[in-house]
Parts: sequence; C-alpha cells; structure tokens
Amino acid sequence: MSQETANAIALWILVPSLILVVVITVGTALGTPRGVRDTRRERQMAQLDQGAAQERVRQHTFQIDWLDYREISKPEIVSILSKHGWAYRDEELGDKEWLLRFDLSSTRNRTSAGQG
Repeated sequence: MSQETANAIALWILVPSLILVVVITVGTALGTPRGVRDTRRERQMAQLDQGAAQERVRQHTFQIDWLDYREISKPEIVSILSKHGWAYRDEELGDKEWLLRFDLSSTRNRTSAGQG
C-alpha cells in the first residue's frame, strides 16, 4: 500500500468521525427542542390521569415509575393524583427505576385514625 493510499484511507475515516463528533456535541449542547418536551409532557400527563382513574377502581395503592414521567415534576404528579383521591406515601430509588407510591386518601385516613 502506498503512502498516498494510506493517507486517503485515513482522511476517509477521520473526516466523517470529526463530523459525527461535532453533530453529537451540538445536539447535546442544544438539548431536546421545547416543542418535543411539551408534547411529551402533555402525553405523560394524560397517561398519568388515565392510569390514576383506572387504578382507583381496581386497587387501594398506586405505584408509578417517575422515569416514565420525567417531563412532569413531583409536585405536579402529586397534584394530578390527588384530584383522583390518591395521597403520596413514599418513594424508592432503584438502579433502573424511581418508584413513587400512593394510597387512596380515604384508606390512609382510616388507617391513621385507627392507630390514634
């Protein structure tokens, strides 16, 4: 292999690699566009609202993975769920999940009243 061929191969590898690094760096610096985040947020809020209503019928406890709702802050999640009668109980941070647990407000109040 001649020196010219080796240089040509090196350039064909180096130039696309540099372009890829620049694209990734600029994309990371700019972040996710606001419109995409807003769309995700609306979808996640609707999903949470629907899930809270469905679980209220079936169970007395409700557990969500906060990583599935990362566009919604914790106070907003608590507010949305409190409209359906859920009260925040606790959370558990795992390796691949961040669980938020809720109880039905009436169940929690009866338990607290029974202990007092």
